[in-house]
Amino acid sequence: MAQPNGLNPDFIGRVTASGFDGSHGHGVSVTCVPTNGVTNVDVFAATNGFYGTVTGCYLINKTTTPLTVTLKGPATVCTIQTGASATMIGAITLSNTAITPTGTLVVVSDAVGKDAFVFVTYQVVR
Repeated sequence: MAQPNGLNPDFIGRVTASGFDGSHGHGVSVTCVPTNGVTNVDVFAATNGFYGTVTGCYLINKTTTPLTVTLKGPATVCTIQTGASATMIGAITLSNTAITPTGTLVVVSDAVGKDAFVFVTYQVVR
């Protein structure tokens, strides 16, 4: 319904895209996935479903053993290595940060029994 002040938002495109589920300040959202041993874990789904940009990647190591986790799209976005303690750490550099609707963003852990929560921050473009 139209508002007299003309401040109605215009929704162009799919407003139900996965990337809009957790929209926060300045359009940056975050999603969290647990690692599953050496099995790849999809960040959003079998396909991403929206255009966007990865803005950060962090993990919480739930064990006290070293852990390596890689965030991948078509190419590696970042790799995070932790020391021998339960800790939170973020990626220092990011590359290949484009998110496409038909692509898949996955988290890959280096070994069975080394569990972590991986937080991916991203901005939805459309």
